[in-house]
Amino acid sequence: MKIREIFCRSILSPSKIPGCDYTLNPYVGCQHSCCWCYAKFMKGYTGHDEEEWGSFVDVKINAPEVLIKEMRKLKNSPEIFFSSVCDPYQPLEGKYKLTRQCLEILSPFPFPVSILTQSKLVTRDIDLFKKFKNIEVGMSFITMDEKATRIFQPMAALPKQRVETLKKLHQAGIKTYLHLGPILPIFTNFEEIFKVVCPWVDSVMGETLNTRGENWTNLIKTLSFHYPKLLPEFKKWKFQNPEYLCQVKSDFKKAAQKYKIGVSGIYTHGEN
Repeated sequence: MKIREIFCRSILSPSKIPGCDYTLNPYVGCQHSCCWCYAKFMKGYTGHDEEEWGSFVDVKINAPEVLIKEMRKLKNSPEIFFSSVCDPYQPLEGKYKLTRQCLEILSPFPFPVSILTQSKLVTRDIDLFKKFKNIEVGMSFITMDEKATRIFQPMAALPKQRVETLKKLHQAGIKTYLHLGPILPIFTNFEEIFKVVCPWVDSVMGETLNTRGENWTNLIKTLSFHYPKLLPEFKKWKFQNPEYLCQVKSDFKKAAQKYKIGVSGIYTHGEN
């Protein structure tokens, strides 16, 4: 793992994510190294073209100072999301605490803040979350299968650890949500996951698989090596087909309804 400390010029990035005005990424790159990660495109913009995604992280050590300056220029009350192209609580956050420092700066403001992570480290900041007027913390899942999780996401928390994290957050009075994505046929079982998390989440959202570029090729490589017998069946799925996407939405909503969980949205990656 190559760790590089860098200085950033800006830290709030205008976003096209539904319901989100700005994203805040304290790091470039992510140690979790998820095989389907859409954020691989960042390599081309950050001087990491020849490096494998998951083998490097750039640490924006001046992120808090830059955030203070940018907050002074904001004239409205935007929603800020941690993070779009990295996990804000990846292991390095334990050392650098950049996410925490940025949250400390935001805590006095009424801006809605949303966090999404796959790390149990997020519970470290429960004391800080309680200072916010409007904050929600989400945990991302794909499966309850521990072996598959470790194959697809080598450095992320295991499913049971994620459930326990949601429980701790919820019991502390923090608004919580589940992000189920990317939804993978064979591996993602809506009912199995919803049954376990339903006491600890206020809502769920789903996201289908983004099959563009390296996202698809790297996933296929992983499946070929670890699940060769499943590969032919997996390749039959037409992930961008409208019928498939409609069926996923329907199954997702039915499972959520069964366990009395509100659905905040289902984001689909359709035809290019």
